[in-house]
Amino acid sequence: MKLRHLLGLVLALGLVFTLACGPSEEEEEGTTPTPPTPTATPRPEFTPTTPDIVVPTATPTPRPGVTAVPQPTSTPTPVPEDGDQPQYGGTLVAPYGSGAWLFDLNHRAGFSWGQIGKIGNIYGQLIRIDLKDRVTVEPDLAESWSANSATEFTFTLRDGLVDHEGNPFTIDDVYWQMYRYVEKPNKLQARQQGCVTVYVAPIEDDNGNVLDNPGAEITGPNELTVRLKAPRGAFIPCFSGAWILFGSDTHTRPIDTDPSGAWRDLAPDKQVGTGPFMVTSSTIDSREVWERNPNFFREGLPYLDSVEMVQMIDTTTRIAAFRAGRIDLTGIFDSQPKRSDAERLVADIPEDFTFSIINALGWRGQTINVTKAPFGPIGDPTADTLRRVIQMGTNRQEINLLSYDGTGILSTPYFIGWEWINTAEEWYEKLPGFNPDPMVKADLIAEAQGLMRGLGYGPDNPLEINILCSTSNKTECEGILAHYERDLYIKGTVEGFVDLATRNSRRDSGDFTLEIAFSNGVAFPDPDAFNLLPFTPNTKGGNNPTGWDSPEWESLFNEQLVLDSPDERGPILAEMAQILYDDAAFVGTLRPGLVHGLRTNIHDYVPPFIHAGNYSLENVWLSDMM
Repeated sequence: MKLRHLLGLVLALGLVFTLACGPSEEEEEGTTPTPPTPTATPRPEFTPTTPDIVVPTATPTPRPGVTAVPQPTSTPTPVPEDGDQPQYGGTLVAPYGSGAWLFDLNHRAGFSWGQIGKIGNIYGQLIRIDLKDRVTVEPDLAESWSANSATEFTFTLRDGLVDHEGNPFTIDDVYWQMYRYVEKPNKLQARQQGCVTVYVAPIEDDNGNVLDNPGAEITGPNELTVRLKAPRGAFIPCFSGAWILFGSDTHTRPIDTDPSGAWRDLAPDKQVGTGPFMVTSSTIDSREVWERNPNFFREGLPYLDSVEMVQMIDTTTRIAAFRAGRIDLTGIFDSQPKRSDAERLVADIPEDFTFSIINALGWRGQTINVTKAPFGPIGDPTADTLRRVIQMGTNRQEINLLSYDGTGILSTPYFIGWEWINTAEEWYEKLPGFNPDPMVKADLIAEAQGLMRGLGYGPDNPLEINILCSTSNKTECEGILAHYERDLYIKGTVEGFVDLATRNSRRDSGDFTLEIAFSNGVAFPDPDAFNLLPFTPNTKGGNNPTGWDSPEWESLFNEQLVLDSPDERGPILAEMAQILYDDAAFVGTLRPGLVHGLRTNIHDYVPPFIHAGNYSLENVWLSDMM
């Protein structure tokens, strides 16, 4: 399906997939903007410029013995289209967000452009999604890769790679990065690389001895062999995801082997990779400069002289700088423009600005603690009814207007655009609480009210519960709480809006009844990214704090893990989604569509379809340089 067709589908269903003003991923890099007053009058449609690309689906794993897309060591300079001639030189200026000043991207990193933008610009990947079609998996630092069996892959590194400090980039650097992902030395988090940790076999035993047939092993001068715990159909989508970066081990190895066992961040000047740009100066809470890498392995690239990252936390300041030409793009998540910002810019100076939508792939909604009353345990008739009331009665359209300016994307258990699992119509039929039809929702709310009366609750006698909500989601929480009290006879009390550290501590310890606006982005475009993070219990390495742990769901999860065909996996995932909906420990609401603005003097840049894509600027060139 073309992205513009998906736009049309969602528009027709009343969930406008255009511009969003949602909060940052995990609320680490921004706050929820004050919502507009809902109005029955539809807003004028603003249609952003969107790349004509295909919605990514699961990328089949190469069959054993098949070598995947061999490439020459040196990649020629790309030929521009339509006779446009790229110009060398110029500086692209982009905004840094408030949470971007973390330099080891294998630790707790967010999705701000200042962090994820370093993958593909400062650091390379072994394999990646093609920067033009945004679908094809292609080699990057590897010149080829092959599947030796269903559980073993060999990656052949290009010859002659040089890091930013002029040192050879070798298979030892690649191995150490895999060691970081799998073994997580010195309390390294590697949250965004969780699929590697889950899929790849251990490298060492509990005593630090290398195992026979370890998860990562140097098997030749330029060869790294990766072994999986079991066949995993989503391994290639995982490994080509934008967070699977590979940098020099010169500065990470000393941190990882520090005998104190304490994690510490990289120094700003120790961000050393092989990408098209290298960090040449960094002033925390101010600016960072990336200059052209003269030793980049792709001949003739990059065109730009430099990229300058300037901290701009305030949205108004960022939009004013974008309008005045002081920055060339708006970034994503942190302080991104609102729909109204984009509308004004395009109306005022349409020839200078273009906006694309980047999908905030992931899950967002309310999580319910099913380990205690009133919503647990699962199987208790009263608890099951109360969770069902919230699942069926949550008015996602109202939340869309209040918190997302009408631009949210329904947070079904898996991305609603993956029609090989369910079409939109099938989602609405099987999971009716998501149906945006106002008449359907009115009937469901009436049914929910009847269930609540049957339990002894009503408008004058609501169910009173404590709600967990962070300060950054205060506005969204208040709107949802008002809806629940009015429509579902559930009165939520917030015992003070908590900071993120307190929220995380209480959530992880199970010290909550219901959490509003729980958000988890996923790091690669496959349903297993959802399965491994928001839905896998935190006791098993995921980020699910609800206490929900379904043996039936886990059995289906393991069954589809070994399949690489969407036709085979789709029905199983649809069944898993039904279990998630029926058990109702997760009440999905909406995910934001992210506004990514560019000045029109930027050429040969195709934004990724999802926020976890590669944001490399290696092909980008500027015309009419200021």
